[in-house]
Amino acid sequence: MPSTNAITLVELGPQDQIAPSPVNANTFTTTVYANSVTAEWQGAVDDPNGVGVAIYVIYRTDGYYIYSYDASLYDATAQPNTTYTYQVSAHDFHGNASPVSSFAVTTPPAGAIDPRRVGVRPTGSYWGGAGEQIDLLSGNLSYSLPLVTAVGRGGLTATFALAYNSQNWRTVIGGPAYVLGADVGYGFGWQLMLGSLMPVYGQTVTVQYYLFTDSTGAQYQLNQQSGGVWTSSQSVYVWYDSNANRLYFRNGTFWLMGCVSAGGEPDAGTLYPTVVEDSNGNQIIVHYMAGVAANWIDSSARVSTIEDARAVSYSNGGDTLYESYAFTYTTGGSGMSYLTGITSYVGTPENYTVSINQGVGIYSPGGTSFGMAGNLRHVTAVGLGYEWTFVYSGEYGGTDGDMTQVQLPQGGQLTWSYDSFTYNGNRSLEEVQSRYLLATSGGTQYTYTFARTDPSNSVTVHSAVALDDASGAEKYWSFNTNTSIPWSLGLVAELQHRSAPGVTPPVRDELYTWVQDSPGDAYLGNVKTVLDEGQTYAQTTQTVQTQDSYGNVLTTQQYDYGNLSTPARTYTNT
Repeated sequence: MPSTNAITLVELGPQDQIAPSPVNANTFTTTVYANSVTAEWQGAVDDPNGVGVAIYVIYRTDGYYIYSYDASLYDATAQPNTTYTYQVSAHDFHGNASPVSSFAVTTPPAGAIDPRRVGVRPTGSYWGGAGEQIDLLSGNLSYSLPLVTAVGRGGLTATFALAYNSQNWRTVIGGPAYVLGADVGYGFGWQLMLGSLMPVYGQTVTVQYYLFTDSTGAQYQLNQQSGGVWTSSQSVYVWYDSNANRLYFRNGTFWLMGCVSAGGEPDAGTLYPTVVEDSNGNQIIVHYMAGVAANWIDSSARVSTIEDARAVSYSNGGDTLYESYAFTYTTGGSGMSYLTGITSYVGTPENYTVSINQGVGIYSPGGTSFGMAGNLRHVTAVGLGYEWTFVYSGEYGGTDGDMTQVQLPQGGQLTWSYDSFTYNGNRSLEEVQSRYLLATSGGTQYTYTFARTDPSNSVTVHSAVALDDASGAEKYWSFNTNTSIPWSLGLVAELQHRSAPGVTPPVRDELYTWVQDSPGDAYLGNVKTVLDEGQTYAQTTQTVQTQDSYGNVLTTQQYDYGNLSTPARTYTNT
């Protein structure tokens, strides 16, 4: 044959006549806006002798089709206040199709956004201590427990922490419940990672955006694309170069996204970093366990080894390998491997044993069964005598995964209670209602209560929240709720420090003005502070700043109390 048409590869084998397994309908997770629907699911698994899953075919029951190479879809043709049913089947490379699995969604009214907000975002408002961060807008509990910090040359570091988020469900009143959390080997609602990327496909079998999740669980759409470089306008300063498979940060550090979670994993298709490298070439290397139904490493979210500048060498089958930290797992009946311990080989006290209850029944807040998962129960720092114990609602009779208590190593404990709230579109989320602090065993328990007064099914996001402190004082936050300015929805507008619940004017009042940079990222442009508001001797000051498109502060103007016309100091940065 002519060299331009030469055959370069022939693969011979039997025809695969067995279809992949159906998609687990309990694993559909959705993000629903008025004009779009995003869904993810646990990847389908081909039979042991199969040729592998090639594509997912998604049929919307009004005749609209979407094709996706990964376990995700993006539908940009949805209309407000409409119910859609999607049927998903997995097709292998020889054309065999799995049985159909279905899910339905109802889009909210025009202008509504998804009120769920997990993790810790740079533009969010949070309160808490001892590892907790309660989102004052959404009511989500974010809890973080740092475990190990890898150290590279030149000041390069990477901290790995267990992170939990409580908003694991969305319930539609009179309709179904959707599971939003997952168990990837650390317990339901928990993760341990530096961050991840999930490609989301649309109708044309092309990536519509990448979903970036940081180490706290906060999620951002990288939906601005130029020359294969994807960015976001959600005030997160990262750049994903899909040509080089690198995620860049503004200090010059990048991650090589060399791990892809395999089919059979709850997060199938998600990318994780295998190399962390700074602008001088210093590296930290991370490897991951094999995924469910996969026989190769770097195919799951479960970290297996970390190699940093302090790594020690060992011999394995004639090869010299290097490790700084090793993670051990045990495999449960579902095939999922669960973390059992972390070993430090570099002389640090970062050695842990981990206890995860396996095979716990997972139920939605309405009582619908969603199969089995694990619950993270204990983390013990070996040799230090420190132990963290985690408690969940109804754990031994089946749980919705709401963490209700953490017992801290030196005797204190934090406890949380939850209540559900219904947003526009009959969408209900769980949110922290009260938080309790017991400083020492047998001591006084202090109560902190969150009050949100919006009527049910009336708002896109909460307009305000009051926190009544155990001391008798109160903090009151209000938020931007103008749906005609979508980029500012949910951003804090005011924080009042009150001497007692409901007492106004406050002793301290902080007013926030947000602006956008050229790509559309929101940042604080003006913070005005009023002391002793309502008194004849009240004083006001303000700080004004500008930022560039990379989030760097360009100018800062600080005004003295009583003079808001002429800045006392001006700083200019280049």
